Amino acid sequence: MRFIKLLFILFLTSTTGIRAMAESSVETRLQDASKAYSSGKYAESAELIEQALEEVRVKAPLTVKNFYPVRRKADYFGAFEPRESNVYESAEALYFYLEPKNVVFVKKGEAYTGGFFIDIAIKDDKGEVVFEQKKFLDAQFNSREPIHDLFTNVTLTMTGAPVGTYNVAFTVRDQNSDKSATVEKEVKIK
Repeated sequence: MRFIKLLFILFLTSTTGIRAMAESSVETRLQDASKAYSSGKYAESAELIEQALEEVRVKAPLTVKNFYPVRRKADYFGAFEPRESNVYESAEALYFYLEPKNVVFVKKGEAYTGGFFIDIAIKDDKGEVVFEQKKFLDAQFNSREPIHDLFTNVTLTMTGAPVGTYNVAFTVRDQNSDKSATVEKEVKIK
């Protein structure tokens, strides 16, 4: 019985130490990055900062940056042109651009896998849901390194929708965690 008690105490001590190491690894990497930078080792400094940032992104909430109705689909990250008006013709395509941040990537073998779902809900001016779909978009990425500059284009058509004001909401859900973020815009169909 004494042996089991001793083993349990050792287990608690070692797991507490592991937890403390994990919690301090961001601070340690940033301190080491600062030392490397001061020594002129800029590549090493950048690598340590990226490692620390990777840990922070796992814990940080999912957010959506640069969410806009746009004039056309973006060809690449950051190449969006915001639309000047939220008024659309009934058969006109509605283009949206958004950048999910802090998506979790999990290492599987030699690759990292990450992704997100986008759920959509459209409400009329009375607040009643007129359209809703889970997993309207399913985006998954496999890469040799985690990807942090993600973007997506979403295209909607509201052909046949009555003239009026609508609230379009997108909920971005991380595929490897329970993190999510919702963004919304008002659009008018004439």
